[in-house]
Amino acid sequence: MNRKKSYELNEEMINKIISVAYNDANIFERIFVYRAAKGDDNVKKLLQSYCNTAIKVHELKEEDCPEEIIESLKQKSIPLRISQNSFNSDFAAVVFGRPLVSAIASVLVVAAIIVALFSTREIHPVYSRQEIEHADKQARQALAIVGKIFNQTGTTLKREVLNDRVSKPIKDGLGIVNSIFN
Repeated sequence: MNRKKSYELNEEMINKIISVAYNDANIFERIFVYRAAKGDDNVKKLLQSYCNTAIKVHELKEEDCPEEIIESLKQKSIPLRISQNSFNSDFAAVVFGRPLVSAIASVLVVAAIIVALFSTREIHPVYSRQEIEHADKQARQALAIVGKIFNQTGTTLKREVLNDRVSKPIKDGLGIVNSIFN
């Protein structure tokens, strides 16, 4: 059985070498990579290659993009509208983006409407002749009581309120005004 050396070149080792070359690795990884580079020429060459690349990358300076290019991109690109209500747009994308989901949702909505229509039919109660006559008698009695109360209220309004409380003070007030003018 061949055992792998801990510094053999695999994806994990290459990632550690890149981290060391760009000064992103911690102290333990650096020590590990430098030891592996001393013991293996392939690791040493790869580390040196990535270090040279890192130096050249760090030497690059940031350049400003010409304004004409930015303006032409703005004119050519279509701006995205930002949706204020993301739940509605997400729901619509799920329902209408997939035909099977859309078909199932349509069937469920139609079924719910049909069930609602058939389950809310009005059932008209059937009353017997005696019940109708009894209700008519009760309604007549109630209306007679209400009519009697209105008659008493009208009489009270005419005698007590209008005569005593309204017309008498007005009559007294007009008498005072007439006596002042005379």
